[in-house]
Amino acid sequence: MESETGPRIKTADRLAGAGFEVLEAWNAQSALLQIERHAGLRLVIVDADPPGADTRFALIREIARHRPDLILIALSARPSPEPGALPEGVRFAAKPLTPTLAQEALGELSA
Repeated sequence: MESETGPRIKTADRLAGAGFEVLEAWNAQSALLQIERHAGLRLVIVDADPPGADTRFALIREIARHRPDLILIALSARPSPEPGALPEGVRFAAKPLTPTLAQEALGELSA
């Protein structure tokens, strides 16, 4: 989930072009609903500061708490988080996301 429309669409298009099935969310609430409705999800990419979230990384912490089975990547144009700011196992990536990072993260499931 990317917070701005243009970059969100571009990221979704890149991931779809790399063979990923992409579900988009426009804010924190819609992201949580998408995750709840799609139990088969394996990888979720979340903006660090989505509309509707109280603080930076609040949405990613909530997702990690409710779905520890997911591979999570937090995206941000802002600096990397301080140690301990993200739940254990959550990756951080600078915008823009490349499909390669998503494929590497997903590949770890098969290893």
